[in-house]
Amino acid sequence: MQLLLNNQINKKQWDDCIQKAADGLIYSTSLYLDHLSPGWVGLTAHDYSWIMPLTRRRKFGIEYLYQPSFLQQSGVFVCDPGIAIPWEKIDQFLKAHYHFWEINLRPGAYGKFKGAQYRKANNFVLHLDREYQDIQTGYSGAFRKNLKRAGNAELIYTEKLDYQSCIRLYHQYYGSRMPHVSGTDYRNFGRLCEYLYQSGGLYCRGVANGSGELMAAILLLADNRRLYNLMNITLQKGKLNQSNHFLFDQLIREFQGSGKILDLEGSDLAGVQQFYEGMGSTNEPYCKIKYNGLPWPIRWLKK
Repeated sequence: MQLLLNNQINKKQWDDCIQKAADGLIYSTSLYLDHLSPGWVGLTAHDYSWIMPLTRRRKFGIEYLYQPSFLQQSGVFVCDPGIAIPWEKIDQFLKAHYHFWEINLRPGAYGKFKGAQYRKANNFVLHLDREYQDIQTGYSGAFRKNLKRAGNAELIYTEKLDYQSCIRLYHQYYGSRMPHVSGTDYRNFGRLCEYLYQSGGLYCRGVANGSGELMAAILLLADNRRLYNLMNITLQKGKLNQSNHFLFDQLIREFQGSGKILDLEGSDLAGVQQFYEGMGSTNEPYCKIKYNGLPWPIRWLKK
């Protein structure tokens, strides 16, 4: 087992492991981490047969692990399912080097760190390996009813939307709810989007009314397995005509049969959960993990 500083990591071997891992996610690719958590380090086997990204910060001289904005979850990833993850050694190493963590990991990490607090968080996913007619049989009665209302509003599904507009609208409408997300976080995410747009790994879609006025929008990042719902915005007028129901229904129509998974990225909010479940999605929860091994009285201050 080795801890590698960012400039010591073989990014090709790292990304190869994420690609081969059965549960590999875009959030743990070197490109994503380099943009959203500059200076991240890697805990790995010497041959990169398993890897764990560590996103770290320092405050008052104490180094700790944190969860970066726009990076939902991480984990320990293995190149082959037959490889055993050395959880006990990882636990010992992390506690020796980082006395405070607030991180989100894949569900396999649940209960692996002694003395840590765990909470499961919702993450709904919808498999798009079927035709639309098959997928829509999973819609709930409430979702169908709202979709019918949207159908009476003469809404238009559009691809004529850029990522800068999506980020700006998201910040405008939801920024006050997430004061922990800084201006630097938005700029870093914007630079990541610019790169992914150039390489074909980003989609922006919107819904407009008959007058061309935007009602709802979504920014999706993509890898070879998933479409990730990073930003979804419903404007006030869009809430009145169920524009978001129309947006997701059209999105499902567009990507039906693609074999991808639509990763809805949440949510623990009851209304959002009901909306996602209404599409026939399934819950793929992850772990929120908190560990506090700080000395007193700092330990008390971070409860």
